[in-house]
Amino acid sequence: MNRSTTPIVDAILAHAASQIDVYYTPGHKNGRAMEARFRDGYLTHPFAFDLGFMGQFDDLHAPCSIIAQAEAAAAKVFGADSSFFLTNGSSGGLISLLLATLSPGDEIVLPRNVHRSILYGLILGDFVPRFVDTGYEPDTGLALPLAVESLTDDVLDGVKAMMPVSPTYHGLAADIVGLAAKARANRLWLLVDEAHGAHCIFDSRLPAPALKCGAHAAVQSAHKTLQAFTPGAMLHRAVDGPDPMRLRAALRMMQSSSANYALLASLDATSAYMVKEGRTRLSQLIDALCVLRERLNATGLIKALDPERLRPCGVTAIDPTKLVLDFRAIGLTGYSAADLLYREAGVAPE
Repeated sequence: MNRSTTPIVDAILAHAASQIDVYYTPGHKNGRAMEARFRDGYLTHPFAFDLGFMGQFDDLHAPCSIIAQAEAAAAKVFGADSSFFLTNGSSGGLISLLLATLSPGDEIVLPRNVHRSILYGLILGDFVPRFVDTGYEPDTGLALPLAVESLTDDVLDGVKAMMPVSPTYHGLAADIVGLAAKARANRLWLLVDEAHGAHCIFDSRLPAPALKCGAHAAVQSAHKTLQAFTPGAMLHRAVDGPDPMRLRAALRMMQSSSANYALLASLDATSAYMVKEGRTRLSQLIDALCVLRERLNATGLIKALDPERLRPCGVTAIDPTKLVLDFRAIGLTGYSAADLLYREAGVAPE
């Protein structure tokens, strides 16, 4: 059997040559939605972005110049008191939040649909989960976010924090205002896994961002719904959020000492892009998806879920940028439909 000596390289180049329409993360969509100076600079000098540690390029783990400036700019754009760039995704940021706010043996309220990284954080910090069932949306089977109504006195007794997922992978947003009121009344940390909501602050038709609703801190995957390189993410802290020094110490443990500067530059460029043209592009996307849903539903064959549908208990908003398709009317599972779209139409969904 002949085996390629570069199977990963081969697969990526073949995919690039196929000209497949991509509808998966990252959000820059092969660079079409990328800040111009970063895109052109990276295409012209790709290897210049692969930097070793040099003083003039600052230090991600103790930033005092260009990285500090970029993080401060991001905090202003995303409505945070302070922001931290993450080079190993929201996973590292979420674990760091646990390490920065809890002590060994502390309990934390978590929904059953929590990301796997939180489970690793529990193990690393010797924290104790208090899981709460969230249930499912009746018609769709989609997992729901953590509901305020589920937080009884018994659930909250003795815990130190709660970490809801909002919006969920399918765009269902929790009542963060209500959760924040509960958390603050019981002197708990409200830490939000907002990995799929980095774009929410940029259009009023989207779910309200967690910090604006009263969260102490939130972690967002800038590579999922914005333009950063994978796995670029940001941790945003409110003015009364976790101790920034303890946060930075936790991030030192969770991130490589060799920062990826192409990724850091893409995070920097993401903030600039959203300030300059991102809002307009996002608004156009929401309008276009509204039209697309109407056309798909008119066929009677494919059901595009309406973000304005009746909201289940605990859901305050549904992200209109999430195009969720139901193929049951023609007897297909989502997996089968995704395979057909890729093979026969050149469309690559999530």
